Amino acid sequence: TARVFRTARLVNDLAAGKVLEPQLELLSFGSTVRTAVEYMESNARKNHVAIEFDLQENAPEFLYDEMYVIRIAENLVGNAVKAVAEMIPDEWLAENGEDFDATWGVVVVRYRYLEGHHILEVEDDGAGMTPLTIRQILMGTAKSHWQRNTGTGLGTKVVHDLAETHGASISIDSKVGEGTTFRIDFPHNVEASVTA
Repeated sequence: TARVFRTARLVNDLAAGKVLEPQLELLSFGSTVRTAVEYMESNARKNHVAIEFDLQENAPEFLYDEMYVIRIAENLVGNAVKAVAEMIPDEWLAENGEDFDATWGVVVVRYRYLEGHHILEVEDDGAGMTPLTIRQILMGTAKSHWQRNTGTGLGTKVVHDLAETHGASISIDSKVGEGTTFRIDFPHNVEASVTA
């Protein structure tokens, strides 16, 4: 289908460092985020992580690329689930690993519209990050180093690049041992002529 083709092309464009061209549509951000993240709940449960939603339902629609926002949400939540799973003690896994309903930690997905800004937050109670790792993520140069999980190491770079196409800013609150909150602030945009 067209969406699968476009997703594959986006991945190739990101890998090749091509200029990204978002296709902006007037949509409901909270609905897009919920759809993207609900798709990930099964994987989160397999990793003994619960996903909680706190999404504002009555926010105004704005112009964004739905596929880009889906990729951002998937990457942020996927990394948050990995961060929590990394913290599960081996003894707990030995005792509860086979129980699909056993939960070790939580990822909270939050969305609010505040004063002309659409703010997406993904909060986890995982290992947290050092100031150096936070700087590398914000500069778009970080690589992941999961022990129990795998990945390309490009997830945060993808988030960085896709957010940038919307003029969105990224901030990170994190302390080692205390978890992490990623915050992406999208400016409210309803004019098709406005470019990021």
